[in-house]
Amino acid sequence: MKYFRQLTSATRDTSLRNAVVMGRKTWDSIPPKFRPLPNRLNVVVSRHCAVDELDQFCRDATGSRDADSRSGSGQYQSQSHVMLHASDLARAIDNLVAHGNRLGLETIYIIGGGEIYRQCIPMSQKLFITKIVPDAGMETPPMDTFLDAVQIESQFVEEPFRKLQELVPTDVILPSVAESESWPDSESPSPTISERGFTYAFSVWSRVPKQ
Repeated sequence: MKYFRQLTSATRDTSLRNAVVMGRKTWDSIPPKFRPLPNRLNVVVSRHCAVDELDQFCRDATGSRDADSRSGSGQYQSQSHVMLHASDLARAIDNLVAHGNRLGLETIYIIGGGEIYRQCIPMSQKLFITKIVPDAGMETPPMDTFLDAVQIESQFVEEPFRKLQELVPTDVILPSVAESESWPDSESPSPTISERGFTYAFSVWSRVPKQ
């Protein structure tokens, strides 16, 4: 969780922040005392939301020169964290991209759950994937959300670890080669860390350009 928090919170430009986009079930799974996730614009996508607050804000901002005062965009930028509802993932992403400057955004992260991941893969340029392997004697914990490995491996390529180092802001702490634990069954391991019986390796995958 430390890596997730640092990755989704840190920015290269300290005057900006990131957006985290999630489904309703993911939002509900976060303990109330930890939400909205701090220092990030939280966007919760649900087909059943009464008002698409993100879409309303963006339409107001487009339709009026004084939209900052009417729609509260200045308020959204000044608060360390805030949550907006959205009714459609693709529209939410389009709005965040189109109005990123007004919202003070640097990067948009999509953080689950399963249906949101399924929808987002075709529109994503990069995937930040954490590989987790249980150490000897540790049981694999039960899981209920899965990525489509075939789809990912056909559309994305895993970058060298140095690419991940170049992409993330300096506030994101990555394991160094010197501190790394050995990665099971790997001839050329990426730096890893081992905590509480599990070995973790952080990776970034980039979309393969269309031929």
